[in-house]
Amino acid sequence: MKLFSETFKFYAYKNKDRCDLSIKINDTTVFTVKLTHEEIQKLFNEYNIIDEENRRWGVEFQSQAGQFWFVMLKKHFDAVRITLGIAGVDFNFRVSRTNWDLLKTEYENQIANPMPWDNK
Repeated sequence: MKLFSETFKFYAYKNKDRCDLSIKINDTTVFTVKLTHEEIQKLFNEYNIIDEENRRWGVEFQSQAGQFWFVMLKKHFDAVRITLGIAGVDFNFRVSRTNWDLLKTEYENQIANPMPWDNK
């Protein structure tokens, strides 16, 4: 059995306007969701908003796939909070900011370079 070793597993499908994002729960389980390119970019661009005057922290939206997303920077312990709401159930993840930044770098790499799954 191949264990899950990374916090994120990610595939950006350039020709389908779809991204598959898996978040590690433990060595044998991941949680996988589908996002559009616009949605994943929104997460990367807005997760670190801190606007106390307007009571806005991070980014919130409902994805085309129907999930409710709330993602925000947790400055006091240098992590990113990811909350996904699906059919009345919330899943909460905390990932290091380093892993979040690596996910963004992986997305940019996959968009900029040919990937084996591009023509599938």
